[in-house]
Amino acid sequence: MRVEGKQSPLWPRLAQGASTALFKKPVRLGQEETNMKSQILGLRVAGTVFALVCLGHLLRIITQADVLIAGREIPVWLNAVGVLIAGGLSFWMWRLSACAAK
Repeated sequence: MRVEGKQSPLWPRLAQGASTALFKKPVRLGQEETNMKSQILGLRVAGTVFALVCLGHLLRIITQADVLIAGREIPVWLNAVGVLIAGGLSFWMWRLSACAAK
């Protein structure tokens, strides 16, 4: 309830953004740093997996190995597309992890 000439004690806190603080979870000291490190690790693991997939595609291009799926041969040019996509994703993930580490 508001009395003329006086503000309720809650109003200044709400005006300063304290209302959002009421709904946030308490954060322990150092937890934000731990979350960031786990995100960097996740990006590096994903980048490594994409790099291995890229190397697998390159290996098939170099060896010209035949790949049959359901009796149909998969063309080698499809692996060139795989190299571009997997290599690009790997590069992107490693670059993001390097930027996040700074």
